[in-house]
Amino acid sequence: PGGGGGSGSEHYGRVGTFQFRSSQQSATREKVDSARAALRWGVKALRETRHHNMPNGLPCQIRVGMHTGVVCSGVVGRRMPRYCLFGDTVNTASRMESTSAPNRIQISEATHELVRDLDQYQWDERGSIKIKGKGRMKTYFLNLANAEDLSLTSSGSTMLTSSVMSTENLFSSLEGGP
Repeated sequence: PGGGGGSGSEHYGRVGTFQFRSSQQSATREKVDSARAALRWGVKALRETRHHNMPNGLPCQIRVGMHTGVVCSGVVGRRMPRYCLFGDTVNTASRMESTSAPNRIQISEATHELVRDLDQYQWDERGSIKIKGKGRMKTYFLNLANAEDLSLTSSGSTMLTSSVMSTENLFSSLEGGP
């Protein structure tokens, strides 16, 4: 594999009949693009929850957590196979969500490095918080007062988890469905 003129950070390979070439620069670009896409999805999710109430009549509230890193994936199960992601990144993102606040997006320092330059978002350093299994981590909250088109309030006290309400309407709204 290879070919002349590589910078040393380029990698070539062949999988079946598909040839690929990757470089440090394209990998970094993909990480930035992925983090930004996840952030846009989180902002859309927060926006969408404003239009939903819980069965008890209180406003729907969610927490969003993000972390950037390497994951492993695969299909698990024989009787009911499902696609799963594994690894420290998945666990850390889950901790970002569980230690966040209602109607807030909390991100790790690794993700902050990738999205901090976006003009439409401003970040408030939350400080160093204890993350189970990780120790203390510096985290950031999306500054909702300055977030473009995202006027949210934190009224009510109900949290949304994936099993609390009918998520079909919420997620189809996020994906542009009816």
